[in-house]
Order: sequence, then C-alpha cells, then structure tokens
Amino acid sequence: MLSSCDAPEILTAMNTSATSEVLQLKKQSVVFIAGFDEVEDGNNYYANASVHFKGKKMQVVEDSFSLEEIMDWLSANKNRSPYDEIHIISHSNAWRGMSLPTTKGGDRVTKKALTEILEKKTFPKLDKRITKKTNIIFHSCGLGENKALLQLLQTAFSSEQRPQIYASPYFNVFGGK
Repeated sequence: MLSSCDAPEILTAMNTSATSEVLQLKKQSVVFIAGFDEVEDGNNYYANASVHFKGKKMQVVEDSFSLEEIMDWLSANKNRSPYDEIHIISHSNAWRGMSLPTTKGGDRVTKKALTEILEKKTFPKLDKRITKKTNIIFHSCGLGENKALLQLLQTAFSSEQRPQIYASPYFNVFGGK
C-alpha cells in the first residue's frame, strides 16, 4: 500500500559503546516537478503540484527536467538517510510515454528510449539510499497502464535493492477541477 505523504517523523534509538544516543530521523521525501506550465494553454498542472507538495512541507526540486537530471540530483545529495518517497511529476499518456526526457535534450521516456539508455549504462549509479522500502511515485497521467515502462523505471532507479514503483492509470489533478 502506498504510504501517506503526511506520515509522522520516525524516531530511532541508537546504542554506542559509551552512551545511548537517540538519533531523530525525519522521513526523507523529495518531489521533482519535472516540467513547466505553458501559459497559453491555461493548464497549471506543475504549478498546482508545487503548491500541493510545498503545503505538505516536502522538499520540492523544480530544476531537474529529465530522468538523468533527477538521478544526478539524487546521487549528488549523498548526506541523507534512505529515501522513503520520491515523487516525480511529469505529463504523460499511456500511448506516447512520459513527456519527461530520458536525458537533457533527449527523447521522452518511452519503453524503447529507456531500454536504449539502460543498455548504455550512462545513468548515475544510485547508492544505498534507494531501498526496497523506497516508494517512487509517478504523478503522470495514464502511466499506470504501461506496465512494461514501469518495470524499466524500477530497474533505472534500482541500487542494490529495487524500490517500489507507483503510478496511476488515471488522470492526475492537483487542486484543480
């Protein structure tokens, strides 16, 4: 079952040889707003998503616009405990794949494009902060219908362990009608 974005902080006790310390670990969640709204079409999908997640006091990254840039960001932020949730917001449809490019200036994420990139092994390696308990939630309309692409995304985000991947087969709306 998908964990709640509103989950409380976790307190973990840690014993050392000299004293017993309590280390407070906050849930490590991050949200990638991987696109921008076109002013002329009146669709505020990305702006609404940003407001939604900032309202939940989650860290929002708004300057990573490709799968590779998201993985670079995750690799560069190594001073963190394992991620509980990674949210990725990108337009999508079940037939054309995601509007999220595989690389900066690259093809959009489709089964074919992602397979080619994974075979080249050019994505950054993700470390032990991605675990089997990490939930990667794609907020991408219809992506849940594309099981083959979801499996490839799970492979792309795997470190020594495979994270849980979630995507809805339906439309995603943040505060809209």
